[in-house]
Amino acid sequence: MNIHSFSDFLVTNTPKISLISFVLNLLLSAGLGYCLRWFYIHYGNALSNRIKFSQNFILLCMTTMMIITIVKSSLALSLGLVGALSIVRFRAAIKEPEELAYLFLCIAVGLGFGAGQTLITLIGFSITCTVMAIMQIRSNKRNSDALFLTLHYEHADGDGSRCTLSDITAVLDQFCDEIKIKRIDETPTQHHYAFYVHMDDSHVIESIKTQLKLLNPSVKISFLDTSAIL
Repeated sequence: MNIHSFSDFLVTNTPKISLISFVLNLLLSAGLGYCLRWFYIHYGNALSNRIKFSQNFILLCMTTMMIITIVKSSLALSLGLVGALSIVRFRAAIKEPEELAYLFLCIAVGLGFGAGQTLITLIGFSITCTVMAIMQIRSNKRNSDALFLTLHYEHADGDGSRCTLSDITAVLDQFCDEIKIKRIDETPTQHHYAFYVHMDDSHVIESIKTQLKLLNPSVKISFLDTSAIL
């Protein structure tokens, strides 16, 4: 293929885009963007403002779909897009990996509808959201039985009321299937410990408190539900 024929190919290779198909895919992109926004607000774990961040999902899905629809019809436009993206610099402040994952899903929705793969995109989106919902529900169920345990007590030298960290963990091992030490503050007269504990039955809390009181009657015990702050 010589230079003139290749130039003619770039100019003439512009198939017509079905207006009905374009409008339908654009509306579907907006619909799935809205569904993803609702899903992210209710099932997301990001600590940032999920409502404000998810407002971009609909626009991102529709914009990606329009770009792919237009570009796929012309090799010249495809090459032009590469040049345009080399000039534009995106500066998105992504604070958490979860935010990036949802943005990629928005782009995937736009790519799918833009490429005309309507059914595949709908199936893939439905399966992806279902898997994420199941994982989140299981995670929430586990976190519902997880607690933050803080212990604080004071002692004077020779009063015989001091209990060590190993004594405390030995008690927790009897009732909890997961223990993580989060904080240790110790002074000659004061001790403060913070634990993340997971138990299968919340009724063992009274037993934990009783056993810890046996180690040191003056200990101050506090349980905090993690599901209220996550």
